[in-house]
Amino acid sequence: MSGLLASDSQTVRNKAWFLYPCGAAIATAVYFVSGHPSFLFNLIGLSSPFAIVLAVRMHRPKARAPWYFFALGQALFITGDVLAYNYQKFFGVPLPYPSVADVAYLSVYPCLVFGLYLLIRQRRSAGDRGSLIDAAMITLGIGTLSWVFLIAPYVTDNTLSLLEKSVDMAYPLMDILLITFAVRLAVGGGRKAPSLYLMITGIVALFVTDAIYGWLLLHNGYTPGSGLLEIGWIAFYVLFGAAALHPRMESISENTADVEVRVGSGRLTLLAVASLLAPLTQAIQLWQGHEVSNLPIILGSTIVLFVLAVIRMSGLVRRQQQSADREKALRQAGASLVTATNRSAIHDAAIQAAISLSGSTSAIRMCEQPDEGGDLVVVASSGGVGDATGFGFSLDLLQEWKLQRLMDRDAYVVQMHESSLPDPLSLRISAEGSVFVAPLFLRDELHGLMIVASEEAMPASVADSLRALSSQVALALESATLTEDLLIQQSEARFASLVKNSTDVVTVIEPDTSVRYASPSAARVLGYEPAELEGMRFSDLLGPEDKAKIMSFLMGSGEGEGHTGIMEFKITAKDGGVFFAETLRTNLLHDENVKGIVLNTRDISERKAFEEQLSHQAFHDSVTNLANRALFTDRVEHAVERQERDHKPIAVLFMDIDDFKTINDSLGHAAGDRLLADVAARLQQCLRASDTAARLGGDEFAVLIEDAAVSPSELAARVLDALALESATLTEDLLIQQSEARFASLVKNSTD
Repeated sequence: MSGLLASDSQTVRNKAWFLYPCGAAIATAVYFVSGHPSFLFNLIGLSSPFAIVLAVRMHRPKARAPWYFFALGQALFITGDVLAYNYQKFFGVPLPYPSVADVAYLSVYPCLVFGLYLLIRQRRSAGDRGSLIDAAMITLGIGTLSWVFLIAPYVTDNTLSLLEKSVDMAYPLMDILLITFAVRLAVGGGRKAPSLYLMITGIVALFVTDAIYGWLLLHNGYTPGSGLLEIGWIAFYVLFGAAALHPRMESISENTADVEVRVGSGRLTLLAVASLLAPLTQAIQLWQGHEVSNLPIILGSTIVLFVLAVIRMSGLVRRQQQSADREKALRQAGASLVTATNRSAIHDAAIQAAISLSGSTSAIRMCEQPDEGGDLVVVASSGGVGDATGFGFSLDLLQEWKLQRLMDRDAYVVQMHESSLPDPLSLRISAEGSVFVAPLFLRDELHGLMIVASEEAMPASVADSLRALSSQVALALESATLTEDLLIQQSEARFASLVKNSTDVVTVIEPDTSVRYASPSAARVLGYEPAELEGMRFSDLLGPEDKAKIMSFLMGSGEGEGHTGIMEFKITAKDGGVFFAETLRTNLLHDENVKGIVLNTRDISERKAFEEQLSHQAFHDSVTNLANRALFTDRVEHAVERQERDHKPIAVLFMDIDDFKTINDSLGHAAGDRLLADVAARLQQCLRASDTAARLGGDEFAVLIEDAAVSPSELAARVLDALALESATLTEDLLIQQSEARFASLVKNSTD
């Protein structure tokens, strides 16, 4: 039930501004139908100050003083009405002129004017030269008309006393003063709320009614409460009360310093009419057949209106030129941002464009958020107290309404003393300056800020251009980010394809050799799936004999970041097989993208086998498989060096095979090679493993004996005995071969 009552109460509050004029209209109709009773007229008027005070208590606007002055002015107006309409009842004599009622009436205007002045200051703290000129032109045109037809007649009327002249002239002059401030409020920038229209309409109703009343007094006279002019005064009362009761009455006092005043067709028409009022006054006098009076005033007004029109036009031309310059700067910025290939180029283009828009003395800061949820860091700067690049600050420095404005993707402009950013970012260049802050959104998240500090109050047009620039910068940064991500994805895909099809095993290990990553080729080379290797220690794959040396190589102790090294060692596969591997190690522990040691490992078993085969062929005889002359010479040199150092005996035996040429000639080279091989085998049986037997060439052999337990002569005798036995065996074999060959020839050529 209480909720329903609260809802009904709120509905009444929202509609009070409409219900009040409706009730006043009914009361006005009753007033005219019932014969113009003064008490009813006074009650209608008295309702206005009560409505204003009630509205202030209901809506609680931030700026309450103007409304209280309006209420006071309305109360004084009603006081004047009560005194004027009931003077004879109160004092027993007819209403004199001037009277105490005129004091009350004239006191209305200062209250209304001061209330309007407070609203003007509240709505626009910065000066608006264009609106001021517009208000001056309109006021001057109306003032000229009022002077000629309402004020000048009293000046030239010698039948009036000085006090009467002063009071008669004060009313139109006060009306002109009131309309001046009303026009200044109406033509200013900002949103035009319904309350503003209601208030201005009420002031216009008062001005028109007072003007008609003054005209009637000059010609036919007018008795208050006897005609339709009361409708105008009632409209003045009621419209002020309705303006206060409107739910958006507090919007009249909203600051509009950051809103640009636009010159539309309606304003141009109004200014054109105001410019023609001075010559129109002269035309009206001629049309009425009167002599043109007050010619100096009319000419002076015409000249001043012309000068004001020229000044206003020059201001519009200058503003148009500034607008064209801003558009050019934005186009150039757009072109620069499109061609920018990296973030640094985007920042430079944004700063240059911001300087073009806000002036060369401005300070610009481009801020970005490196880590999500972290502080903002100045990535580029220009102007101000000093270079702020690298400075960081938290968004907590901003007031809640400013942060909310940024989160709503909207920029804001505040005066220098109202901002918390000048000191942390070295922006303070002028105490009278402004600070513009615009958000930079990337992927629907606040990524950074564009901050511009100007030496003077920033015009709304410049702020709008900077808003457009910040949108372009945000799009350029997002495009650059997407391009970087695309390139990274392409690079990662290319790398993944190369790694997947590579014969090398790429592993990333920790300092304790734990494998953090293994490429798919590990299954082909090592027999382990990548998932099996992850978490395993690479050292477990190494043989125990060279493990310490290999571990030192893998860790790269004492080597800096990015240092590479290569080493060959044996590694154990999953099936237990051992093979030679070549590993390239790169230390990337300090690389943020890797944070590990990268090993590129390949199987070189075939290469090692081939190298061993080549080495064996280079230093061994192909027929006897003994060392050749080169290997024998090398071992003799090393033996001599050791003998000089250790003084241990060495000996060298030289031998050859007698009549070896006869064997080759009679039995062939194959038989000779067999003989050489058999001699080499017999020679090897007579020697120790530490001795070296070699075939020097042809049928020549040599033996190197180091630290022998027997004398060289005894060893030579043993070799001769072995060779003698071998010679007999070979002779028998040769005879058998010859006999078999002769028998085979006879059988082959026999006819039987």
